[in-house]
Amino acid sequence: MLSNHHHIPVLLSFVVACFSTFYNGRFLDATVGLGGHSYYLLKSLSPYYLLGVDRDLDALKISKKRLSKFGSKLHLHHSEFSKIPEFCALEHIEPFDCVLIDLGISSLQLALNRGFSYKQNTKLDMRMNQTKKTTASDSLHNTDFDELVDILKIGGVRRDIYRIAKVLYENKEKINTTEDLAFYVRKTGNRKDAVKRLSQVFQSLRIDVNDEYNELENFLDNITNLLSSKSAFVSIAYHSGEDRIIKGYVKHWKKKGICTEVFSHVIKPSKDEIKSNLRSRSAKLRYVRFSL
Repeated sequence: MLSNHHHIPVLLSFVVACFSTFYNGRFLDATVGLGGHSYYLLKSLSPYYLLGVDRDLDALKISKKRLSKFGSKLHLHHSEFSKIPEFCALEHIEPFDCVLIDLGISSLQLALNRGFSYKQNTKLDMRMNQTKKTTASDSLHNTDFDELVDILKIGGVRRDIYRIAKVLYENKEKINTTEDLAFYVRKTGNRKDAVKRLSQVFQSLRIDVNDEYNELENFLDNITNLLSSKSAFVSIAYHSGEDRIIKGYVKHWKKKGICTEVFSHVIKPSKDEIKSNLRSRSAKLRYVRFSL
C-alpha cells in the first residue's frame, strides 16, 4: 500500500516557478509528505541542500524511497514543523533560501484508514504523528461541553453548532470509531446537509488532536530564524482558518518592512488541475519574498 500510493502535488508549476530564482540554493520543505513537491524542486532547481520534514512516519517512508536518488542533497527529519527552528539551531544548519509549507491532510492519510474520513469505518485516531499518545477519540472523551463547542467553531462548524456539540457530548463515551462519530453527527440535522456537516466535524476534531493552528503559528513565529537575508516563502492552505493565520502573519511582516507579497491575491488551482486532482479544489497559495 505504501509503495504503490499515487500522489499528485498541488499547484506544482507555481511552486517551482516561485523558487526558480534560487537555483542551487538551500531549501526547506517543512511538510514534505510524500515528496511530491520536493521531487520536482530537486529535479528542476538542483538545490545544494534540501531538508524535508514531516510528522507522519508513513509519509516519510515513501518520501525516503521516492527521493533516494538525490543522495546527499536530501536530508529527511521526523518532527512537527513547529520544532524545525530548534532542530536547525541544534544541528547548526545554515539558513534557507526557500521555505515551503503544504498544509492539511494528505491522500495517504485518508487511504490508510487512520480515522480521518467518515467514508471508512476504523478507529477514531486522526493522529498525523503516530508517536503521539492522544487520539481523536481520547480527546473527545476528555472534552467538556464548552471546549467541544470551541473545537467545532475553530474547525469551521457554524450552523447548529450547539445542537451538534450537545449530541456529541452526551454520547462521547460511545464514540470510538469513525462510524460511531458519523452516526451521531447525522442525527444532528437533515440529510441534505449531512456531507458538509460530517466534513466540518471530522475536520474540527483533526485540527484539535493535531494542534494544527498552534503548530502553524509557532512555526511562523520563528520563520525568520530559518531564512537567509534574501529568501522566499510559499504556503499552500486548504482551510480558511489556516489561510487566515498565514495572511495575518504576512500583513505583520509587511508592516515591519521585512517582506513583499509577490501576488496581490492568492493563487488557486485551474479548472484542469481540479478536474485531475479533486483534492486541490480548496488550495490557496501565497508567495512572499523576504529581505532581512
